[in-house]
Amino acid sequence: MTDTDLPVDAAQQDDLQDVASSSPEQTPDEAAVRVTSLSWSRAALRLPVLVFVLHWLFVTVVGALATQYAQRLPTIEALGYRLPELDGWQRLVLQPWRNWDGFWYGLIADYGYDSGTAATAFWPLYPWSLRYLSQFGVMSYTTAGILLSNLAFLLALIVLHQLVRREFGGAVAGRTLWLLAFAPVSFYFSAMYSESFFLLFAVLAFFYALGGRYWLAGLAAALAALTRNLGLLLALPIGLLFVQQYGWDPR
Repeated sequence: MTDTDLPVDAAQQDDLQDVASSSPEQTPDEAAVRVTSLSWSRAALRLPVLVFVLHWLFVTVVGALATQYAQRLPTIEALGYRLPELDGWQRLVLQPWRNWDGFWYGLIADYGYDSGTAATAFWPLYPWSLRYLSQFGVMSYTTAGILLSNLAFLLALIVLHQLVRREFGGAVAGRTLWLLAFAPVSFYFSAMYSESFFLLFAVLAFFYALGGRYWLAGLAAALAALTRNLGLLLALPIGLLFVQQYGWDPR
């Protein structure tokens, strides 16, 4: 079967119809921008949302069972700061996902980097987001962090699915989501960690860079760099893609 015989899923058909329905005066470059824009159609969201929901249910149930029946670990304490114990459903649903790095992000959100030099190992975008969401939504840092992490992971799955589908096809895109969401360490994406933030911004950077929208790619890479120091390295592949597309003289 040739490439032209491959089935096109509904979301891809939406993208093609967008280009086909564009005005006759629209240039090829303008049409390409529409194809490389994110789609929020029902077809584009169906699989990522399903994968996310099953992922969240799985890690939440496993975390709750571990909290209820596994050996109890001592409460984390550093710099005179101790995570308070949670009660009721929060003990089962939230408490398993706020430890270790979550402790430090909550500490930074509450006291800033004046809490100690050890806090400078954690970059600011995630704890800043915790602080402002907590203040705006009148919720604890733990609740804000887990909400942010899960929302970022859902958005990352949506963007990743569209990126891989555009570059490699729908079948590969679907397998990519399942493998990522149920990898042995995928629970970090639902925890009070910055992994889901970094994944979202890194995938956005590649989505836009491969689509030729470098100012958006640069913005996403900058946000990734504010999330984790490894984000600085995104400048290298984005720069290589820019040179590959435009050469050394972008005029």
